[in-house]
Amino acid sequence: MMSTVTTNETRPRLWLRILKFLLLGLLVLLILALLVEAFMRWRDTRALPMPGQLIDIGSHQMHLWCEGSGAPTVVMDAGAIAFSTSWRSLMPLLAERTRVCAFDRSGLGWSEPGPGPWDGNTAADEIALLLGAAGEDEPVIYVGHSLGAMLGRIFAERHRERLAGLLLIEPADPAIIIAEFNDEREKPLNRDLPEPGCGTRCPMMMFAAASGIPRWLLHSQNILADPQLPELAVKEFVSRSVRPGNLSHLAVMGKYFPRIFFQTADNRSLGDIPVIFGYGTRSGELLGDHSSEEEWREDSEAQYRAWQKTGQTSTRFLGMRKVEDANHLSIVAYAKHAQTIAAMVYELVDLARSDSRGPGQQ
Repeated sequence: MMSTVTTNETRPRLWLRILKFLLLGLLVLLILALLVEAFMRWRDTRALPMPGQLIDIGSHQMHLWCEGSGAPTVVMDAGAIAFSTSWRSLMPLLAERTRVCAFDRSGLGWSEPGPGPWDGNTAADEIALLLGAAGEDEPVIYVGHSLGAMLGRIFAERHRERLAGLLLIEPADPAIIIAEFNDEREKPLNRDLPEPGCGTRCPMMMFAAASGIPRWLLHSQNILADPQLPELAVKEFVSRSVRPGNLSHLAVMGKYFPRIFFQTADNRSLGDIPVIFGYGTRSGELLGDHSSEEEWREDSEAQYRAWQKTGQTSTRFLGMRKVEDANHLSIVAYAKHAQTIAAMVYELVDLARSDSRGPGQQ
């Protein structure tokens, strides 16, 4: 009887010891993860310095990276979660002919997060402030990819006098994307949504960033192992994207996408701004959920018609330019496509220079 009681009393103690060892092991692993991530950030800071400089726009500092000389200045705006180093393949080609600048939107790359709510109008106004603070006072050629191209249309609506030309590379068409959202939801999208708060997402993101989870997840993605992506650009993307401030911004940014769609749709006319649309012949590969090639083709044709319709709202629409064998990512990331994109930019640069000389001075 005595032995049975002792055994029954020992079992809870044994499980308690096992639990303590497990918790201690998890704590040790967490501390090791925190130390490893801290070392990785220190190493990245030394090995991957900021390519440009921080410019104070009044409320915070934004990163601007410029190369080359000459007018007009070309300003490049990357896709949704991307930033300035997405343009590493294109930057040196353009810098041979004119001044070219790439920037990081607030909260991305090396730019600090802004102080208040962020949406398309905020982003466009911050770009205008950044260009002014950097002394880029003359009209610029705006090159935008994906979300950056949508923001280019918003910029054209709010700061038209700052533009000498627009190259819009595969933007989502707001009418199409709003319709798709409405088909999948019980309630239609509303542009007047309340300001999204970060809630528990930001603390969770900051903890995840400190423990190295986002870095591990990014390295596990096959897309970043693509040998055609510039190695330095990939390292910079991983290094900056896993920072707590960057992840906290991303946690909120997605909530503003519906508002950005409506703000893009507000741009109903591009006036006399010279406009080119660039697209890849395989652009649908990384976008949308297509059950068949026929469905993908139908969506691609609808998108193409929408781009043409938008381009024709400019009295100086220069047409559509395709990039063979390019998908939504590779069109700006691969070195083999950079020359084709550069030719589109050169066309706008040469036109702006011709305009600045005036009639009879060509």
